[in-house]
Amino acid sequence: MIDLVIFTIAFAYVVISTGVTNLFSDQKRIKHIQKTFSDIRNEFEQALKEKNDARMKEIEQRQSKSMPLLMEQTLLMFKPLIVLLPMLIVLLQEIRFAFPGFSITIPISIPVAFQNFEQFPNWRDTFGPLGWFWISVLLNSLLLSAIRWVYGKFFVKQESGEKPTVPVSN
Repeated sequence: MIDLVIFTIAFAYVVISTGVTNLFSDQKRIKHIQKTFSDIRNEFEQALKEKNDARMKEIEQRQSKSMPLLMEQTLLMFKPLIVLLPMLIVLLQEIRFAFPGFSITIPISIPVAFQNFEQFPNWRDTFGPLGWFWISVLLNSLLLSAIRWVYGKFFVKQESGEKPTVPVSN
């Protein structure tokens, strides 16, 4: 029963974390900045293949002028941490103290990199409350990502004007 409580806490953390990230960071702006740098990189690679030195210099100047965008992207990505890190620190302490004797054995062993560097990777199948919380966060994040992908793929109108395709069961 405690494992379900910790799993539910992890689910709530993932949902809150996603909400805070969406609230505090402008994802469209981040994607725009990433696309800008991707385009610059692609143009530079093309100029490099063509051995066009003048074009490469022009692209390098454009890239150096775009560096403030990189700083803006970094700040946008770190803004949610102002809320999430303190929340996570408190949450981890509460989980540790609320379930001190809890341990769970899962049916598979997974590598744990930070426990024993002499025997890396350290394969484990038994975890305490914090280990189970992090495994639950990972599973819930994958679940939420899959749900968001399915929703975006089948139920959100595409930017190109296409109608969304809804799966039809036989």
